[in-house]
Amino acid sequence: MRCVHLAVALSLFAVTSCGGSSSSPGAPSVSRPAASASPGVTGIAASATGGPSIFGAPLTDFARCLSGATDAACFAGARPVVGVITAGAAAPGAPGDLRAAIDHATVNLIWKPPTTGGPPVSYVLEAGSASGLSNLAVLSISDGRTSFTASNVANGTYYVRVKAQNAAGTSPPSNEVTVIVNAVTCQGPPLSPSGLASSVNGTTVTLTWIGPSGPPSNSPSTYIVEIGSAPFLSDLSISDLEGIATTMTANNVGAGKYVIRVRAKNACGTSGTSNEVVVNVVGAQGILAGTWLGTDRATRSNGQSAKLDLTFVVQHSGQTLVGAAAAIGFRFRVTQTEASSTVLTFAGTWTWGNSGQCAGQLAPGSITVDTTTNTMTGSFAGVNPDCLTETHDFTVTKQ
Repeated sequence: MRCVHLAVALSLFAVTSCGGSSSSPGAPSVSRPAASASPGVTGIAASATGGPSIFGAPLTDFARCLSGATDAACFAGARPVVGVITAGAAAPGAPGDLRAAIDHATVNLIWKPPTTGGPPVSYVLEAGSASGLSNLAVLSISDGRTSFTASNVANGTYYVRVKAQNAAGTSPPSNEVTVIVNAVTCQGPPLSPSGLASSVNGTTVTLTWIGPSGPPSNSPSTYIVEIGSAPFLSDLSISDLEGIATTMTANNVGAGKYVIRVRAKNACGTSGTSNEVVVNVVGAQGILAGTWLGTDRATRSNGQSAKLDLTFVVQHSGQTLVGAAAAIGFRFRVTQTEASSTVLTFAGTWTWGNSGQCAGQLAPGSITVDTTTNTMTGSFAGVNPDCLTETHDFTVTKQ
């Protein structure tokens, strides 16, 4: 699984999206011509073949190793770092924030130097056919730069990490990135994804969708998630998931209402949008806090009925609503019992005013909120201050 963090405007999605390919291929079967060596890049092991070398290791291009080359320069243990170990010298800490950008058959890697340990003098790139493996390439960047570009990389899925080196030793690995190269000439962009659905559990949001159908040459290589503050907008975020997983989970999502859609993308272009979903996340203050106006229909056990103007003043904390309608004389406290992308449901109790011989009795009831239209409907029934059974049905809209 591949984890991607998305920083989304207005506190949406301090997101963790998990994705990756459904299989982990071994070394690509398609061989490509050897590319010219990249400056400052040396093989890790000495080669039996001749040619220019640094410390006994031939100049080797990373892409050639990822295209099926099997000579010793693509594999084996780390090359010794030439240097003098002084008193107190330490191996570097792990590099950080390794990232990959793929443009057809070109892979661009960039990372940050370690912030702990001794200073590095070189870096080691490792690439494998599965997470944690280095069975495809182990190559050294001897000039200490923190970026690398490989061209003509064969199609496949690669798991890449980087280590730092100095005379005292080699660091632990950086984070691992999944590199998916799909340079097959496509016939057109993918069709649109479908079946986008969302679920909300507290401040965790999960999205799932169905990938597009169509010929393999039109298959997606990644998905784009668009987030807006209203239908058809993407004013909050446009994020490339850099993978073909059809699910994404975001944790610690900020309170608010978000309209989300997904597109599929490949080298030939980007699809149309999937269906949209509305995601409502309730934070500490809540999106329901405020004033709600509407009407209430009351019916008493003695046959009397009335239609009354209703004003609710609502406080929303966590999963709880607390409200009052002072003119009519009741207060309520209800707790969320269910949530979908557009509907929140609450259940709890009401209390009547403090006057009358039956004052203070509790009445059970429920509230349903349609967050698309900002409409709240509910009902409750109980014994009123005059000791009559009274039923209320109300509809209010947030102001």
